[in-house]
Amino acid sequence: MANLLSTALNNGQVQKSNSAGTQVSGTTVSIDISTANFFQLDLQTASGNIATFTIAGVKSGYVNSFVLKITQSSTAKDFTWGSLSAFKWPGGTAPTLSIGTDDIDILSFTTYDNGTTWYGGVVGVDFQ
Repeated sequence: MANLLSTALNNGQVQKSNSAGTQVSGTTVSIDISTANFFQLDLQTASGNIATFTIAGVKSGYVNSFVLKITQSSTAKDFTWGSLSAFKWPGGTAPTLSIGTDDIDILSFTTYDNGTTWYGGVVGVDFQ
Protein backbone atom coordinates (compact mmCIF):
# COMPACT_ATOMS: atom_id res chain seq x y z
CA MET A 1 0.00 0.00 0.00
CA ALA A 2 1.29 3.45 -0.91
CA ASN A 3 2.22 5.90 1.80
CA LEU A 4 0.02 8.86 0.85
CA LEU A 5 1.89 11.18 3.21
CA SER A 6 4.92 11.01 0.94
CA THR A 7 3.22 10.50 -2.44
CA ALA A 8 2.99 13.44 -4.85
CA LEU A 9 -0.37 13.59 -6.59
CA ASN A 10 -1.15 15.55 -9.78
CA ASN A 11 2.53 16.21 -10.50
CA GLY A 12 2.86 18.03 -7.19
CA GLN A 13 0.10 20.53 -7.97
CA VAL A 14 -2.10 21.61 -5.09
CA GLN A 15 -5.47 23.26 -4.85
CA LYS A 16 -5.12 27.04 -4.78
CA SER A 17 -7.65 29.75 -4.00
CA ASN A 18 -7.51 33.13 -5.69
CA SER A 19 -10.50 35.31 -4.85
CA ALA A 20 -8.50 38.34 -5.96
CA GLY A 21 -8.04 36.67 -9.35
CA THR A 22 -11.74 36.99 -10.18
CA GLN A 23 -12.18 40.20 -12.14
CA VAL A 24 -15.62 41.73 -12.77
CA SER A 25 -16.14 44.60 -15.17
CA GLY A 26 -19.72 45.52 -15.94
CA THR A 27 -21.25 42.23 -17.11
CA THR A 28 -17.92 40.46 -17.78
CA VAL A 29 -16.17 38.00 -15.47
CA SER A 30 -12.53 37.07 -16.10
CA ILE A 31 -10.44 34.47 -14.33
CA ASP A 32 -6.97 33.05 -14.90
CA ILE A 33 -6.79 29.36 -14.00
CA SER A 34 -3.00 29.39 -14.18
CA THR A 35 -3.13 31.23 -10.82
CA ALA A 36 -5.60 28.97 -8.97
CA ASN A 37 -8.44 26.51 -9.35
CA PHE A 38 -10.90 27.99 -6.84
CA PHE A 39 -12.39 31.44 -7.40
CA GLN A 40 -14.91 33.56 -5.51
CA LEU A 41 -17.28 35.89 -7.33
CA ASP A 42 -19.41 38.51 -5.57
CA LEU A 43 -22.17 39.55 -7.98
CA GLN A 44 -22.60 42.83 -6.08
CA THR A 45 -19.75 44.22 -8.19
CA ALA A 46 -21.43 43.30 -11.52
CA SER A 47 -23.60 45.90 -13.23
CA GLY A 48 -26.08 43.29 -14.49
CA ASN A 49 -26.38 39.67 -15.57
CA ILE A 50 -23.05 38.14 -16.60
CA ALA A 51 -22.95 38.03 -20.41
CA THR A 52 -19.23 37.34 -20.91
CA PHE A 53 -17.15 34.80 -19.01
CA THR A 54 -13.46 34.79 -19.97
CA ILE A 55 -11.13 32.02 -18.81
CA ALA A 56 -7.39 32.48 -19.34
CA GLY A 57 -4.47 30.28 -18.40
CA VAL A 58 -5.69 26.97 -19.80
CA LYS A 59 -2.78 24.51 -19.92
CA SER A 60 -2.74 22.92 -23.38
CA GLY A 61 -2.81 19.13 -23.50
CA TYR A 62 -4.19 18.76 -19.96
CA VAL A 63 -7.59 18.39 -18.39
CA ASN A 64 -8.27 21.78 -16.77
CA SER A 65 -10.85 22.43 -14.08
CA PHE A 66 -11.86 24.99 -11.51
CA VAL A 67 -14.54 25.74 -8.92
CA LEU A 68 -16.46 29.02 -8.76
CA LYS A 69 -18.15 30.17 -5.54
CA ILE A 70 -20.78 32.79 -6.39
CA THR A 71 -22.29 35.15 -3.82
CA GLN A 72 -25.56 36.75 -4.88
CA SER A 73 -26.01 40.53 -4.70
CA SER A 74 -28.83 42.54 -3.15
CA THR A 75 -30.30 42.82 -6.66
CA ALA A 76 -30.46 39.28 -8.05
CA LYS A 77 -28.15 38.62 -11.01
CA ASP A 78 -27.45 35.51 -13.08
CA PHE A 79 -25.30 34.30 -15.97
CA THR A 80 -26.80 34.46 -19.46
CA TRP A 81 -25.64 30.90 -20.16
CA GLY A 82 -27.58 30.77 -23.46
CA SER A 83 -25.19 33.32 -24.97
CA LEU A 84 -22.13 31.59 -23.47
CA SER A 85 -21.96 28.74 -25.99
CA ALA A 86 -18.68 27.25 -24.71
CA PHE A 87 -20.46 26.10 -21.54
CA LYS A 88 -22.35 22.79 -21.57
CA TRP A 89 -24.65 21.51 -18.81
CA PRO A 90 -26.19 18.12 -17.98
CA GLY A 91 -29.34 17.68 -20.02
CA GLY A 92 -28.59 20.97 -21.79
CA THR A 93 -30.09 22.98 -18.93
CA ALA A 94 -27.95 25.56 -17.16
CA PRO A 95 -28.58 26.20 -13.48
CA THR A 96 -30.41 29.27 -12.24
CA LEU A 97 -28.57 31.00 -9.42
CA SER A 98 -30.16 31.51 -6.01
CA ILE A 99 -31.79 34.93 -5.70
CA GLY A 100 -31.51 35.81 -2.00
CA THR A 101 -29.04 38.47 -0.91
CA ASP A 102 -25.72 36.81 -0.01
CA ASP A 103 -26.96 33.34 -1.06
CA ILE A 104 -24.06 31.19 -2.23
CA ASP A 105 -23.97 28.84 -5.22
CA ILE A 106 -20.96 26.69 -6.09
CA LEU A 107 -20.29 25.52 -9.65
CA SER A 108 -17.49 23.42 -11.12
CA PHE A 109 -16.10 23.49 -14.66
CA THR A 110 -13.88 21.09 -16.62
CA THR A 111 -12.45 21.20 -20.13
CA TYR A 112 -10.92 18.31 -22.06
CA ASP A 113 -10.22 20.28 -25.25
CA ASN A 114 -7.99 23.17 -24.15
CA GLY A 115 -10.90 25.45 -23.21
CA THR A 116 -13.03 25.19 -26.35
CA THR A 117 -15.82 23.51 -24.35
CA TRP A 118 -16.40 23.79 -20.60
CA TYR A 119 -18.57 21.18 -18.89
CA GLY A 120 -20.37 22.72 -15.93
CA GLY A 121 -21.76 21.03 -12.86
CA VAL A 122 -23.57 22.21 -9.79
CA VAL A 123 -21.72 21.48 -6.56
CA GLY A 124 -24.45 23.08 -4.47
CA VAL A 125 -26.97 25.92 -4.52
CA ASP A 126 -28.67 28.24 -2.08
CA PHE A 127 -26.15 28.01 0.74
CA GLN A 128 -27.26 30.52 3.36
